[in-house]
Amino acid sequence: MKTKNALRLFVFAFLVSLVAACGGGGSDGSAAGGSATVLDSFGRVVPPGDASGVGGDGDAAGADGTAGDGAPIVGGAVVITDAGGKTANATTDSSGYYRANVTGFTPPFVVRVTRTDGTVRRAPSVTPLKKGGFITINISGITDKIASDVAIAGGLSGSSQLTPAVVSAHASSIGTSLAALRTALTSVIVTAGIAAASYDPLITPFLADHTGYDFVLDNTVITVAPGGGTSVSIEPGFQPSVPAYAGTYTGTFAGDDQGTFTVTINSSGFISGTATSQTFGTESITGQVASGGSANFGGSSSSDGTFSGSISPEGVFSGTWSDVEVNHNGTFIGTRQ
Repeated sequence: MKTKNALRLFVFAFLVSLVAACGGGGSDGSAAGGSATVLDSFGRVVPPGDASGVGGDGDAAGADGTAGDGAPIVGGAVVITDAGGKTANATTDSSGYYRANVTGFTPPFVVRVTRTDGTVRRAPSVTPLKKGGFITINISGITDKIASDVAIAGGLSGSSQLTPAVVSAHASSIGTSLAALRTALTSVIVTAGIAAASYDPLITPFLADHTGYDFVLDNTVITVAPGGGTSVSIEPGFQPSVPAYAGTYTGTFAGDDQGTFTVTINSSGFISGTATSQTFGTESITGQVASGGSANFGGSSSSDGTFSGSISPEGVFSGTWSDVEVNHNGTFIGTRQ
């Protein structure tokens, strides 16, 4: 009997130790939401006791991002409002970064930051929450443009009237606004070293260090109309890099002869395409774009027409043309497609 009892006690003790080793009692903090490693949008560990209240809690959900208009928005008051009207608050640090606890919130969100001078920027977000992590919601003049476009799609005057309900009803307007920004700001985006097709100022983590996404903010101008609509334009005097002019341009020429042209510019600035005139038909043309946007192109022979002009940061290609053999000349204008 003693042998059997000893064996039973041994088996029982073994099973208890096995359950404890496997965390069967729920004492593992990561399984129960405690003592978990939580990373912010930059992949940095958020320590337990962090002001956001998210650090170390595997069940918590956070939102973070950078607020800035080229220069970081320092000491900005951030308010995040969810679909049910709940709000979370944060304050931006010296680099314009903020983070907040949005556990239990329901997207979509409208986020605003108020600068110390009273200027307000907003951003919409439809990103689902991340349990034990952070979603990125940046706030800038460019995101305010997106917020304004969504509001206007909902029949409102601008970003100041945007609500989560309007974001929910017109979520597709975010993509439409992004596509328009990628086209309008192509030269700045590419010069910043970003692929225009992937540019997303809402959800891409960035530092206010004058490179990448911050470079785009440095070289854009934000205007809020009296009626409330936000617009974005390229900073006057901005000089794109040669790859920023890449694309296909179509246009017309007029003067002593008339016609159309279509050219493609590659990332090295090489121009190739065709020009078709009423008088001489279609001919192949080649040329080169230099830094700053000056460009020349024409036919393979010195007797063919030549075009000389420049490309603006917004993608407008214009200048003059001439054909010395027949003493023809005039002007041309085209746009990037």
